[in-house]
Amino acid sequence: MPQGSRKNWIACAAVALGAITACATGTPYAQVAAGLPPPPAGQGRIVLYMTSASAQLHVFPRMTVDGVPVGTLRPGTFLYLDRPAGLHPIGVAQQQASVISTQIATEPVTIEVFPGATSYVSASAVAIVAATQVILRSEAPDAAVRDLSDLSWVPPAE
Repeated sequence: MPQGSRKNWIACAAVALGAITACATGTPYAQVAAGLPPPPAGQGRIVLYMTSASAQLHVFPRMTVDGVPVGTLRPGTFLYLDRPAGLHPIGVAQQQASVISTQIATEPVTIEVFPGATSYVSASAVAIVAATQVILRSEAPDAAVRDLSDLSWVPPAE
C-alpha cells in the first residue's frame, strides 16, 4: 500500500472511530439515575434508549411520545421524560434517508405508564436486505437497567 493511501486509510479509520465514540459521550446512566428525583405525583417516567450493539450505527431515530418529538437517540445513549399515568404511544418521528440504506417505517409501541414507576423502551436499528428498520420494544426493568449501565444521557429536545 502506498504511503499516502495508508495515511488516508488511518485518518478515515480514526474519524470513523471518533464518530462512533462520540455517539456515547455524555453523562453516564448511573450518575443521572442517582440524581433524579421521583416523577411528580400522578406521573411515571419513560426511559428510551439505544444500545451500542445496534446493528446500524448510522441510524439516529428521532423519538416521539404521544406523537411529539422528544429527542434523538444515537447508539449508546438514552433519554428520559415524565408523563401522566396512562397509555402512551412511542414512535419514530421521521424516517431517515441515507446513502448507506433506506429506512423503512417503524412500528410504534404503546406502553402503560404507572404513577411513580419507570417504563423502558429500547430502540435498535437492524438491516433488512437493502434497508434499515428501527425496532421499538418495551423492556422489563431488570433487562433495561442492565442495558442502560453502559449508556450516556441525551438532553431532551428543545
